[in-house]
Parts: sequence; structure tokens; C-alpha cells
Amino acid sequence: MSNEDSGCMIKILIGLAIILVLGGGGCFYAVYWGIGKAYEFAAISVDEIVNTSLDESALTDDEKKGIKASVKKLTDKLRNREIEMEQFAKIPTVLENDLASQYIVLLNFSRKHIAQSGLSDAEKSDGMRTVQRVMRGYADNKISSINDIDSTLPIETVTTTTTEGTTYTTTKIKEKLTDDEIKETLTSLKKIADDAGVEDASFEVDIVKEVDKIIEAIIK
Repeated sequence: MSNEDSGCMIKILIGLAIILVLGGGGCFYAVYWGIGKAYEFAAISVDEIVNTSLDESALTDDEKKGIKASVKKLTDKLRNREIEMEQFAKIPTVLENDLASQYIVLLNFSRKHIAQSGLSDAEKSDGMRTVQRVMRGYADNKISSINDIDSTLPIETVTTTTTEGTTYTTTKIKEKLTDDEIKETLTSLKKIADDAGVEDASFEVDIVKEVDKIIEAIIK
């Protein structure tokens, strides 16, 4: 997000919504704001986008339920008009340091694309371990450039309009990947983990907790 966009966002109070968009083979976030839009409209838009995207994701039912509950804390405050300008001003910094969206992108890539691919069982196991190593690299601050990962993943851009008329643009991993594309992506991810000296060991992330950190950082 540019400084110009951030400045504009901070100045506009009514109608600002944080939208955590998770799913469809990837995870991503966007910030939507409009002059004169009601808080209720913003809350409805957030709920619709989050719920629809989560339902399409490869996250577990418990993860989806937990994330929806976390995001509801934000939408409830929007509906009650309890979000202050100081909280809006924190949004660019919070999102800049957000790891939850990166984790979800990688979880979806692992659980959907790798798991459902035509790779051998050994290749799938190695591939999932590579994804875990990248997530560990983020957690240990050994991998700091999100752009390196984003440029490695086969991403597509999608524009969607909600039933409330909100149009938002998101990016996600392509819906269908060939086995060769998956192998090429895993080779690139492994190189990033190797170059960063990330331990070759399993790593599990509590994605609900990571999303909740973002929400709490905004509304506290």
C-alpha cells in the first residue's frame, strides 16, 4: 500500500472496512473504503467476503469457525460504531507485518494443490515439509521478504462484487496447477528456505491464533 493510499484511508472514517479474504486456494487481504458508506454496510461486506472465501478454502472446519469468530469481533465493533480513528491509523502497520495471510496461502497450497496432485507420496511429503519450512522461516524471522514468496507462487488476480455492491480485487493461487507447476514452485520455495538456513523439520501454525492477533491489533 502506498503512503498516499494510507493517508487517504486514515482521513476517511465512515465506511472503512478491513477485509481478511481467505480461500479459494489462497489467502489474501484487502482494504476497502468509501465516503458516506454506513458502518453496517461495511460490516456486512466484511462478513460476506470472509465467510464466502473461508467456505471455499482448504482450511479445516475448526479453523474456519475460529477465524469467523475472530473476524466477528471486528464486525461487531463496526456495527456498534466502536472503531476509533486511532485504530484506523494502525491498519497499514498491522497489515504490513501480517503473517496470517501468508500462512493461509501456504496452507492452501499444501492442503489443496500438493495433496490433490499427481505427485508420488514421497514427493507430496517432501513438498509439504518444504511449505512448513517456509512458514517456520517467517515465524523465526529468517525469511523476511514476502515479495520473494509471492513472486514464486503461481498467482492470479480476481475481481469480485458482493451482493451489497462492494467491488474488491484479490489475488490467489491459480485454481488449477499442473504437477510440473507444483514441482517448480516447490523447488523455488525450497531454495528460499535453504538460502535462509531454515531448519528442515515439521512446523505447525495455529492459524486462528495468527488471525486473532491481527484483529486484536486493530481493535484494542
